[in-house]
Amino acid sequence: MKLYLSSDGLGATPKDLKDLAGEGQAAIVVNAVDWRAVEERSQRFEQEQAMLRELGYDGLELDLRKHSGAESIRQFLTDKKLVWVRGGNSFLLIQRMRQSGFDQAIKQLLDKDEITYGGYSAGAMVAGTSLRGFEHADDPSLASEVHWDGLGLIDYAVIPHWESGEWAEQTRRVKQVMDQHGVKHRVLRDGEVIIVR
Repeated sequence: MKLYLSSDGLGATPKDLKDLAGEGQAAIVVNAVDWRAVEERSQRFEQEQAMLRELGYDGLELDLRKHSGAESIRQFLTDKKLVWVRGGNSFLLIQRMRQSGFDQAIKQLLDKDEITYGGYSAGAMVAGTSLRGFEHADDPSLASEVHWDGLGLIDYAVIPHWESGEWAEQTRRVKQVMDQHGVKHRVLRDGEVIIVR
């Protein structure tokens, strides 16, 4: 299982992502910002696409709203080396992942080492075990169905943006809730990355 989980953007070690995923195409998931205006959402995708292009990846959008079932997701990801999941609202993102079958497909592909999962902020948050506490950082009401469990790709929760500017107070509250509920977790400052090989 290959994971590259960043607090913000590519983090301080983008070369490590390239080494981990290898050469090829990338699928970009921007569903964490589905609540934004269409034009703004498109800009977010283009930003991610440009960022990955600098690493040599040809990025195509994987819009989870257009898929229904793990097989559809697997087919889209068949020839991709990397799936890159940008930040936004973690509750909306995990809902889209469960509705589309992405949650099942990505675990199967990762177990076979057929793809690398990379992402930052909400993209890193949903990779963990729990979203408990993140209601202090993200608005759960943006999702029509609230899920508190993450994908469980790792056996702990990830708290990004730790003590980082405007997020400092929210992330402290998130950690407090996780401590109260006994949720194993790891904090990430902006620039820091968790790499699983």
